[in-house]
Amino acid sequence: MPSSSKGKKRAFENTEVPSKKRQNTQEDLVWVDISNKQVRFGNILMIPYKEHKQKELRNSVCDWILTDRIPFNKVNGDGFRRMMKKINSQFQPLCYQTFKQDLDLGYKTANKLMKNMLNSTCNNTSITTDLWTSCVQNGYIRITCHYLTDQIELRDIMLCIEPIKYPHTGSHIRETIKTKLIEFNLIDKITTIITVNGSNMIKAIQE
Repeated sequence: MPSSSKGKKRAFENTEVPSKKRQNTQEDLVWVDISNKQVRFGNILMIPYKEHKQKELRNSVCDWILTDRIPFNKVNGDGFRRMMKKINSQFQPLCYQTFKQDLDLGYKTANKLMKNMLNSTCNNTSITTDLWTSCVQNGYIRITCHYLTDQIELRDIMLCIEPIKYPHTGSHIRETIKTKLIEFNLIDKITTIITVNGSNMIKAIQE
């Protein structure tokens, strides 16, 4: 019996089917295109990495932060990073400081474009302005200009929501408004100023 069992085992081992050796084809080759920052597996593009696509995604994140008033540090969260990986597996995670810099740069660019547009299309304008205090007693003033272009198009452009120093006296309000109008080259184009009926606002306009 022992010899027979041993023989069967040996026979079983000898009947193993050898694995068929697989030959590599062109489709199996992995190659890297450094100039285009791509990785391909045969004819299949595995990582469609494009710098302009990364920039588009970063701009979309900035738009999300602005539109939905999202805190900057949310982009460091695990949930956000998992979501972005699902959207584009090659998206490069960035810290909130980077997005903050993107937003600052975007603001400066938009501000410059707005100034150029006002210089080229605004001959006369009226402004509306309002002042309010936050729950932590910080004062803010908003200034919006309204004008018609040469093509009779009405434009309403918010120039700023600006912190204003305490106390909110007429002189402080006037100083802030004047500074912003000079910045946007509108100081000599004002025809009408509309504001709330607060004594400090009235004093600021009448001075």
